[in-house]
Amino acid sequence: MARAPFVVRKGGRYFFDRRFLSRRRMSGCVRIMHLDATSADLASRSSLLTAEMPRLDSQAMGIDGSDLVERRALELMVNRFLAEVRQSDYQIASDPVFWPAWMSFCNVNQPLETAVFPPQRRNVHAGFALPRSRDLDPVVMALRTGKGLEDVQLSDPLVPERERPTISAASAHAFCLFAGSETAGDDKQPRVSSIEPTFVLEGGAPAQSNDTGLPALAAASFLSQVLCEYLKQARIRAGTNSAENDVGLILRFVVDLIGDVRMCDLTPGHFVTIENVLPDIPHPSAIPAEHSTSLHARYCYAQRQGWEKLRRLSRARITNTYHRCLHAFFRWAADHGAYEGKLPRFKLVAKGNRRDQKRDAWRADEIVKLFSLPLFTGSHSRARHWKAGDRLIQNEIYWAFLLIFFMGVRPSEIGRTRTEDVTFIDGHWYLDYRNKSPDAEGEEQVKAEASARLVPIHPLLLDLGLLDRHADLVRAGTKMLFPEWKRYRRRSTGEIMWGHTFSKAWQYVRATFAFERQDLTVYGGRHTRATWYDEAKLPKRIRIRALGHKASDVADSYGAQHLTRTETELVLSVTNSVETKVADILLTAKLRAMEGELVVIKTW
Repeated sequence: MARAPFVVRKGGRYFFDRRFLSRRRMSGCVRIMHLDATSADLASRSSLLTAEMPRLDSQAMGIDGSDLVERRALELMVNRFLAEVRQSDYQIASDPVFWPAWMSFCNVNQPLETAVFPPQRRNVHAGFALPRSRDLDPVVMALRTGKGLEDVQLSDPLVPERERPTISAASAHAFCLFAGSETAGDDKQPRVSSIEPTFVLEGGAPAQSNDTGLPALAAASFLSQVLCEYLKQARIRAGTNSAENDVGLILRFVVDLIGDVRMCDLTPGHFVTIENVLPDIPHPSAIPAEHSTSLHARYCYAQRQGWEKLRRLSRARITNTYHRCLHAFFRWAADHGAYEGKLPRFKLVAKGNRRDQKRDAWRADEIVKLFSLPLFTGSHSRARHWKAGDRLIQNEIYWAFLLIFFMGVRPSEIGRTRTEDVTFIDGHWYLDYRNKSPDAEGEEQVKAEASARLVPIHPLLLDLGLLDRHADLVRAGTKMLFPEWKRYRRRSTGEIMWGHTFSKAWQYVRATFAFERQDLTVYGGRHTRATWYDEAKLPKRIRIRALGHKASDVADSYGAQHLTRTETELVLSVTNSVETKVADILLTAKLRAMEGELVVIKTW
């Protein structure tokens, strides 16, 4: 097959002949990037990009290879614009001008690429590259290396002298990557691809929808397109964007690593590459924020800087999250006709990947040491509650440690507890989570069906004033039992991580007061309470309902759905010498406050 006259072959790769990379075309690329970089307002950018697409389409009659560079630059800007739209409140879905222009633009690009690089040759060179000759035109050299763009003088009449842009090296680097340069500049950075979905399938036909609203996925679909549809179903199923934190994170890493390939082009070699690289993703701690924006950014940072001061991910994170999510994604893709190959199986972990941290029960000396700290015996101030002083500050962290050790409440349940959840039933006080559900949102949500339960309030917490807090908050009309609880929201999905506040407090305590045992975790408080139930020979069926566990067999599921009065009295009768020592410490501080030796500071 005859090669297009504007494509030359060098070293086994195909490049544009520099004679066809006219100065006008290069300056047109710079102009497009200038329009995108100087229009922060999404509405203005939408108007500019909408005007550019018909302008290029009007020149498509005499199209040649040099048009591809300018058109692909515009396509990059539109994809970047659409990514920002998804993260904002800007409404573009109903734009009667933008979407027709965008689909028309895509439908012209596809046959053009087919003409320049026929399907038989795409595996040899998937994309474009600028020439690497030593005598390049200064504009071409600037675009290719990202250097000297500020000094380039443009002669394009579409860009007036007063508006000639200066393009940053970062923009040029992004352009070269999108245009397919083998190396974008001299920094030897790994090639990064965009996760934005491709809206045109093989042959230039736009993706159509079926009766269920899903695009007609096929083996020719791009990896990013299938990922978007997978995440869409995950959002519908869960009612949240929680899948973004797991499968979205790892699949975006895969796209950044191997490129946004078509599903039919995935090979066993791709899967081996993915499996080999996953153990080399570092933990985000000790990585600068600017290099921790994605898994791929973290991976690249470790490859450049080495592993000094860095640590690897745990084996549980790799196998239980990344491997599991990849398996689920490819099974879903196969079930929906988007993947026809053999399903991959990922198993590899490295020797350096940390083993799972066990959630061991606390020892007696560790528990006594914890509850002897200033927060429980007398603090300096509300802001410095871990420093000794003459104030009793029963804040949210004070009660959180008591709830997890003396009642086995989960950290994520504590921050969600409302004042109306404190209930008096048949002679006993409870935290009543029965009306909550794993399908609800916010404070109405619990981890699982078994978590919707009655939790008897330990007598020690009543003596320490939990009901006094409750009464004050009810009189004030406050909804939450711990209104000072800080809600940490994930930027990527907006999901609230209810246990984050407690975990951060424990990390500070662990480091400051030298709790050195490796298996010691704040969640171990629940394991401690479970151990005390076992030592007191509490029936298994009562134990699992008090802690909110799922019944392991049919026999455990028989009987009353929630704790009865008799069962509650059995739960509250569990006591031991450790509880007695802790009670002495806490009640002594409470009595000192009642006698005026400690000043009581309310935190709500």
